[in-house]
Amino acid sequence: MKIDYESVGGIQWDGFCMHLQLEYSEQADALARQKEVSFQLPAVLQGLSYGGPVLRILSMPDDTLIMIREDGVIYFWSLQLKLKRRKRVFDKSMSRKPRWVTDVISMPQYNKLIIGTGNREIQLYELSNLEPYCQIGGLEAVALKLDYW
Repeated sequence: MKIDYESVGGIQWDGFCMHLQLEYSEQADALARQKEVSFQLPAVLQGLSYGGPVLRILSMPDDTLIMIREDGVIYFWSLQLKLKRRKRVFDKSMSRKPRWVTDVISMPQYNKLIIGTGNREIQLYELSNLEPYCQIGGLEAVALKLDYW
């Protein structure tokens, strides 16, 4: 596309702005087409047992999906939605208040899973076996959102 569409040897400010707008619009459309997602049909339905709401689903580099519920139960799934394993990270105790997960994030290059709890704690687990690695407690506030890059 030419900016000088009238071929007068110069451009007006309106013409220049229109040129930029069309260029960026075409680039945005091309980018949106690249990001289109395709689904395999028919969809596979997988029922779950009763439990807390699902907090987050993470995709790992080894094609494992990790799903964590607010009550601290973690599920590991294959891409074909076959359950690999399940583990509860919080012990059920009658004397203590119930615990819940506020957010979770993975650090695959360090083989760690980081969980924020409603008890103002951040807990680190080994990703391979979900054994506790470290716990940071006594935070000033509840960690509602975790991020790592």
